[in-house]
Amino acid sequence: MNTTAVFGSGHIEEALADAATFLQTLQQRGETLFLEASFQQELLRHFAADSPIATMTTFEGETPKGVDYLICFGGDGTFLRTLHKASSPDIPILAINSGHLGFLTDLDTHDAITFIDKLIEGDYLIEERRLLSVEAGEDYHEFALNEVAIQKRETGSIINVQTHINDSFLADYAADGLIVATPTGSTAYSLSLNGPLVSPECPVLLVTPIAPHSLSMRPIVLPDTISLHLKVFSRSSTFMLVTDGKVAVFPIETPLKIARSEQPVRLIRLSNHTFADTLRLKLHWGQNLR
Repeated sequence: MNTTAVFGSGHIEEALADAATFLQTLQQRGETLFLEASFQQELLRHFAADSPIATMTTFEGETPKGVDYLICFGGDGTFLRTLHKASSPDIPILAINSGHLGFLTDLDTHDAITFIDKLIEGDYLIEERRLLSVEAGEDYHEFALNEVAIQKRETGSIINVQTHINDSFLADYAADGLIVATPTGSTAYSLSLNGPLVSPECPVLLVTPIAPHSLSMRPIVLPDTISLHLKVFSRSSTFMLVTDGKVAVFPIETPLKIARSEQPVRLIRLSNHTFADTLRLKLHWGQNLR
């Protein structure tokens, strides 16, 4: 039997009953569950205090050691939070969508119960997604699945992001900021800035300026075998570095290095949905929305 750590969001209340049924069924089938304490409280607000949910072992912070896989109920934000709380990016994650878009999720909550046998028996595929490695100065090391955003802190003035590909100068981006995204992140922040949609299998990095001062500064797609070296200049004394939504503040001219991480994230795929299926479903391609 497997040991599983479970994360979740209770923002979509109608999905909580399906999530509770899924977890109770796993427990009845002999799986060992560790339930994130905050998610347990969300579930117990809607179920009796003597519910089996109340007997599940809880944890806070990082996942307990020795778990076989992670489950998260929510949207893409919950998935990213789960990933960054995993004790290792190598632990497989099953993402079950109880949000709205959910580009990273594999199943919806009302469908998940029909896949329990496949999950327990290990009858699933592991899909690997590339991560970004992020270094700032000498002591900051982080990773990102979606994107790294370099952003100004003040509303008044732009920043200049001096950008090199390996040792070759690319551009001095005068803008509100700059995004470096993975193919996975092409459907996130970069997409809202007219960045391209990229299949997850493509070995590339996306560089997308945020409100550039010049209209000639366009998104660019680069091979992920390169390293990006960046330095921020501004009238302000600091800038923000946002990795998958996690904010850190650094002095201007702090050297940054962004490259593909050697460690991928591993997603559990129980369904046979493809990237094309996801785009059609989430972006309503081919549907009459009038």
